[in-house]
Amino acid sequence: MKTKFATFLLFVCMVQAVAAQHIYFFAGGNRNLKRDEITILHKNKNNENTKYKMVYDWIRIDVSKGKHDLQIKSSEFDQPKLLSVDLTKENALFFEINLSDTSWKVLKKSKEEAPTTVTYDFEVFEKENNLTSRLKDHPKTKWDTQSLKKYLTSKNEGMEGIYEVYSKHHSKSSYTLGIVKNGSNYDIIYLSGGNDNWKQGDLKGRLITTGAENTFKVDWYMSDKFLEKDHYAEFYEKNRLGIVLSNQTLYYIKTFPVVD
Repeated sequence: MKTKFATFLLFVCMVQAVAAQHIYFFAGGNRNLKRDEITILHKNKNNENTKYKMVYDWIRIDVSKGKHDLQIKSSEFDQPKLLSVDLTKENALFFEINLSDTSWKVLKKSKEEAPTTVTYDFEVFEKENNLTSRLKDHPKTKWDTQSLKKYLTSKNEGMEGIYEVYSKHHSKSSYTLGIVKNGSNYDIIYLSGGNDNWKQGDLKGRLITTGAENTFKVDWYMSDKFLEKDHYAEFYEKNRLGIVLSNQTLYYIKTFPVVD
């Protein structure tokens, strides 16, 4: 049986995107993992094994959707551990290799029980891997620049308008946005700027009213269309908008309708 060998360094684990499902292994127990102690064999559909060395204290193995057989070996013990997993309905599984001086176990864990480095890797990978789906399913509005200007010329709820970033320090976030009242809240509409993920009329976010005048909670779609909630925004003199994202404030100024 043909065996392929692949040594996976940490930075490779962080950027490789070859499959939608993931199997994570991380070290635990009352003994530290020795370098190159753990070897993992993954049997593919052709009945061939891919060999992984656990160089650091965790590793991610990317696999296709379905059932998989793995064999985990420790250089400190004779008997390998056999593991069958089913990733038909789950995107990821997490396993602790629990080590002591006299024994070792492979224990299934939840994502919440995994180390921070593992959960961070999983969340980053999922955001990137799900971009295609997010682009396809992103909410749209009925507005474009022309229809929005026509609406704003005939009706204007004060805060409604077309806004542009006026700080040169935020060139990567230099969107032109429309803001339109929707019930008691406001829709933020993408009009132009940013990257190719965006189309005119896409929903960029929502301003949600609070108990404080001119202060809003913000649901905001990031440049990769990942939704982040519970940010904040404030209107100033009804023609400037400051949106606080990740401890950084993006300042937008109303450019339409023009003040007489």
